Amino acid sequence: MDGKGWTDLRSRFVFGWNVTRFFTRIFIEYVVAVWLLGIAPFIAHLAAALQQPASRFDWIPNDLYLFLMVIGGGAAMETFKDRKSEGPMRIVTGVVGVWALLFGAWAYGSLEIGTAPINEVLKPLTLRTIAVVLTFYLWYKVPFIVTEALREAVGGGKET
Repeated sequence: MDGKGWTDLRSRFVFGWNVTRFFTRIFIEYVVAVWLLGIAPFIAHLAAALQQPASRFDWIPNDLYLFLMVIGGGAAMETFKDRKSEGPMRIVTGVVGVWALLFGAWAYGSLEIGTAPINEVLKPLTLRTIAVVLTFYLWYKVPFIVTEALREAVGGGKET
């Protein structure tokens, strides 16, 4: 390889590294802003429960539905504020977000007052429901994060 080939290869590597670095930073900011704030009530309740020697953990599905409400509300608000995307993912994510917000609220209320037999259906569905909502939200969000990372890499690391 001649000198120009190595220079070109090096600049491509540096560009790829910058895109990866910026993507990781933006993704971590997104996770901290949405997921950690959403799971905070659950962590607080868990910390309180661990302090009691004979505590029961029946409250876990209830609090995870609070997390579902936060994630669903965040997804719905973000998609409705989005003016850039025209694709169907915006609509699907918005609908799934509103559904998650409403279903999470209803499930939380139902589990808190202990209405049977629906609780026996809701408890096993907790993690699956959260996984579906997070999958749709990530499917919607990752292309925007990639675009922002590319924009920052092209701009030499300066946020535009």
